[in-house]
Amino acid sequence: MKQGRSLVDLAKTVEQLATQKVDLVAPTTLMQLTDSGRLIVNAEHVFEPSNACHNQLAERLNIPAKYYRTMQEQAPGLLAENVNHWLQAKNERRMVRGLGGVARAFLSDRYHRIDNEHVLETVLPVLLEAGDIQVQSCEVTESRLYVKATSKNVVVPVRESRR
Repeated sequence: MKQGRSLVDLAKTVEQLATQKVDLVAPTTLMQLTDSGRLIVNAEHVFEPSNACHNQLAERLNIPAKYYRTMQEQAPGLLAENVNHWLQAKNERRMVRGLGGVARAFLSDRYHRIDNEHVLETVLPVLLEAGDIQVQSCEVTESRLYVKATSKNVVVPVRESRR
């Protein structure tokens, strides 16, 4: 069984990551992809886009993913030219979610944020009050928060299947 972190380590990590977050909502006309692949927002915030962010940029700008990846690998200047053209042409408000210098997402400005620290604020008291909960594993990744817990007090009847 994969253990990952302890619940205390998970909480500390999530708390530390929360201090590195930045969510910027800006018009796409104030965004630019550089030839070196960095995403600049509002002329002052510079991010290294994650793969997820690149995928979301490609999708939103209607650039086929395979072509986007080819430009990224073989012609970064052409990718920047394409992305910047379509960012200017779209002229819409988008949210860039950043974490420690990485642009982890390119989303709608109406995206409802549910952050890991908010999830833990809700889940941890329930786990602690339940008493006999045993945390099997927990981890935080670039895109997910995992907590697997079991309890012997939660019993669900199993119906007999009829054949």
